[in-house]
Amino acid sequence: MQIDIRLLPVLFILLILNYLDRNALASARVQGLEKDLHLKGDQFNIAVSILFAGYILGQIPSNLILSRVRPSIYLSVWVALWGIVSACTAAADNYNHLLVIRFFLGVTESPYFPGALFLLSSWYTKKELAFRTSILYTGSPLSKAFSGLISAGIQKGLNGVAGLSSWRWMFILEGAVTVAAAIGSAFILPDYPATTRWLTSREKAIAVYRLEKDAGVRDEETVTLFQSFKAAAMDYKLYLLAIIIITKTTAGAVTQFIPTVVATFGMSKVNTLLLTAPPYLFAAFLALTISYTSDKKPERCFHLLTPIVFGMVGFIIATTTTKTAPRYFSLFLMIGGMFGSYR
Repeated sequence: MQIDIRLLPVLFILLILNYLDRNALASARVQGLEKDLHLKGDQFNIAVSILFAGYILGQIPSNLILSRVRPSIYLSVWVALWGIVSACTAAADNYNHLLVIRFFLGVTESPYFPGALFLLSSWYTKKELAFRTSILYTGSPLSKAFSGLISAGIQKGLNGVAGLSSWRWMFILEGAVTVAAAIGSAFILPDYPATTRWLTSREKAIAVYRLEKDAGVRDEETVTLFQSFKAAAMDYKLYLLAIIIITKTTAGAVTQFIPTVVATFGMSKVNTLLLTAPPYLFAAFLALTISYTSDKKPERCFHLLTPIVFGMVGFIIATTTTKTAPRYFSLFLMIGGMFGSYR
């Protein structure tokens, strides 16, 4: 119970901040970033994409380090670093500044999500882990919903204050909140079952025993890095899952342009940002519902494929009509399908 209170809520909040900072560029575009930085042609798209170059570089080595250090400190330090880097976006004056900042934002954000999953798997059995992972990932669509609402408020209340555009205020405030959350998480997050300092010896023993029983091995039965790599490389399911994730991630690039799409509806900047929220709120609800029902059945294949089909229908609608209502409806299908199938 202590772990459910201290681990999952903190990881959930930090994931929301992770995606808020990462995807703020989409809202900033509506607020005038592209014009202020004199971006031309594909420069905005490149600025979006370069984040993932840094992200890829940092993920795998980070988890190897995480297994040997205190997660509460390690993850919190990286959260603070990405908050600082994200806030630096407010100081960007041109395209080159934006590229450098976005690259290092990817580097500093990369340890968090795989690290959060690793930490969850260090505390929960396989049966307990599935739904908790789904709850954690629901932070992604919720962050995008909050992003639109927060951006609308900043656009209305802070645009021009102290001579700064609203998008610059957005990066400053979201970065500051992230740093504050990082400081708090360092004191709240647990480490590993055998090393968490605020657990009693009995509680540590129970936590370790549960995982040993679930895995069928004891901690003393160490596995080398090469053995772990070999086992993963020989598992065909890993490659099938990788193909699915690659295709879904490619389709997921649409989320970087939702505010731009909604802006073509002819609304004001504030209303445009507000209208980006409902599709993501629907996606969060759908993801939790699918996770819950797939656990209750239990069934996975149908629950995975059905949202993907809905997403495909959404993309078809979006590319075959120019009418506002069907295009907005297609966003619900696309975003709901994408997040609903992440299970």
